[in-house]
Amino acid sequence: MIGADNWAAVKGAGDVIVEVTLTPNTDDAAKAITWAGGNEVVGKPRQRKVSKGTSAHTEVTVTCGSTSETVHLWILWSSVQIRTTNSKSTGNNTNFNAGTGGDKLGVLTDEDENITIAEVVGKMEGVFTLTPTGVFQVIKSGWDIKRWIIFRDYSNGSLSNSGNRSDDSHNADEDLIPDNDNNIYVIDEPTLRIGFNVNHTKETYNNFTEWLEWNNNKASDDNIWYFQSRVDDDLDIANKPNNDDTELKEIGLGNIVIPNSAHYSTR
Repeated sequence: MIGADNWAAVKGAGDVIVEVTLTPNTDDAAKAITWAGGNEVVGKPRQRKVSKGTSAHTEVTVTCGSTSETVHLWILWSSVQIRTTNSKSTGNNTNFNAGTGGDKLGVLTDEDENITIAEVVGKMEGVFTLTPTGVFQVIKSGWDIKRWIIFRDYSNGSLSNSGNRSDDSHNADEDLIPDNDNNIYVIDEPTLRIGFNVNHTKETYNNFTEWLEWNNNKASDDNIWYFQSRVDDDLDIANKPNNDDTELKEIGLGNIVIPNSAHYSTR
């Protein structure tokens, strides 16, 4: 329930049932009422149903004599756009970390974009557009953006870290109050070697899955993206740390094949 006259559920199987309470509360008394909106529940004249199969806003009104009551039913869902080019959306109130190139999206490096936090950073923005239209005026809380990561990191030709786990963003990286365009936002900035401490070579390969939940119920399809990078820090040693040592830098949609062994040999 969202306020006195608004109810919400996430898109899925089944129906939302609206039931009127009468005095006396009998099916015989229900012969005096009329319904507008929703669909008939056969054999249950005091009830009306609205399908959860489609994201929509439905008004259901029951009238008895000169008295009417209306409830607004919101069946929720979201489309998702994973953005890795251009700049962060103007409606997004989150901020990337200092030293990562401001609002610019995509892959940035210390040698080409003068970032100061790491050798390489991949910057993405997730834009979740809520439906139905107008939901931003009614449902301002309960939203949560989830992320799962599968990754492998290599250092100097050997596996240094790997995982298959939750990777949810910090609260500061999420803008979860819908704006006037029904959008909420998330940012992420996976990196290769924060602090520039590289033992000859460093590699990272990451697959991400991003989705939206409302009150712990999944409210979007899965959306996948990746980040991968390799650095050979022995290149142009005299100019460390801002040397031209990045040999792979990619961020984009879809998944990559994560290698089971390092690209570089141990030195």
